[in-house]
Amino acid sequence: GLKYIITVKGNTWFNSFEGELREKEPWWDGKWRIVSFDIPEKLRKYRDALRLELAANGYQKMQNSVWVGKLPLSADVFEFIQEERLDEYVHLFLANNFDKEDDIKKLFIESRRF
Repeated sequence: GLKYIITVKGNTWFNSFEGELREKEPWWDGKWRIVSFDIPEKLRKYRDALRLELAANGYQKMQNSVWVGKLPLSADVFEFIQEERLDEYVHLFLANNFDKEDDIKKLFIESRRF
């Protein structure tokens, strides 16, 4: 198969562009948004869809059913939860800090979202 290799010049350009994107991210207020859910197996497709939405919103997985983010969820996620009647299975928390916070920060640093 074909193999593509990025040049030094291309890598430099990409890194500068990525830095610009990071600078335009909304300001973080230092509060963690935690989403916990226990969606039944019969609703698996909605559970999987929720995980995709959380990832798209920049949330990181702590466990399969516990995700943490730095910014509020988009209105689309709340609409999805309401429309699919998942609100009894989904719990949202706002925290200033919690134990093992350094481990959570590492998740965001590794994903370049901190």
